[in-house]
Amino acid sequence: MDTDNSFLKQWFDGVNDFLESSNEVARKEFLSCCAKRCSDSYPLALYKETFSDGRSLPEALKHLADNFDGFDYAVFSDRVEIG
Repeated sequence: MDTDNSFLKQWFDGVNDFLESSNEVARKEFLSCCAKRCSDSYPLALYKETFSDGRSLPEALKHLADNFDGFDYAVFSDRVEIG
């Protein structure tokens, strides 16, 4: 995060204040919404791009590994294991 950006600092400070002071139900609702939007904005889009561009399975797996930190996989004759 760019900590020199005063807008982002203020925004994250506000989020942290909310998380520290809200009840469990409110935190869960807030974080669930954030997680869905985050997932929809990057991982879901990356998976759609990866598998809709006509890549072979090995090419698609390499593309995912190149774009997700820590994405690891092994290809076997009867399956692919993602770890």
